Amino acid sequence: MVFLSVSLAYYQENNASKAAELLREKVATLATVLRDNIKQELKLPLIVPGDIIHLSAGDITPADARIIDAKDLFRQPICVNW
Repeated sequence: MVFLSVSLAYYQENNASKAAELLREKVATLATVLRDNIKQELKLPLIVPGDIIHLSAGDITPADARIIDAKDLFRQPICVNW
């Protein structure tokens, strides 16, 4: 019974890992960017210095972005353990 349980757990974990990897490959993280006065949706690695990023609620932003203009922006407290 122990062997059967371990084998089944390994099989399910392996399948879940493969499915998660396939999803990760299919999902692209995009950002709306103003480049050359044209709004475009680009993948995050393609954003370069000088691009203006338009953010909405729930968007992911690069860590080194600067805020130029904001409306209803609330700063959340950040806890960093050094």
